[in-house]
Amino acid sequence: MDNVMFENVRRVMAQLKDSKPVLHKMVQEGKLKIAGAVYDLETGLVKELE
Repeated sequence: MDNVMFENVRRVMAQLKDSKPVLHKMVQEGKLKIAGAVYDLETGLVKELE
């Protein structure tokens, strides 16, 4: 299950980075960074993804 969650976050991040015209341009210009993370309800820890 964890792998499915992480893959979903990665896919959404990729979709956002490629969203044209506004987000894609801002990412390319370095004005916007898309960050993904998964929050674990049991531990309260956040795992950041690249």
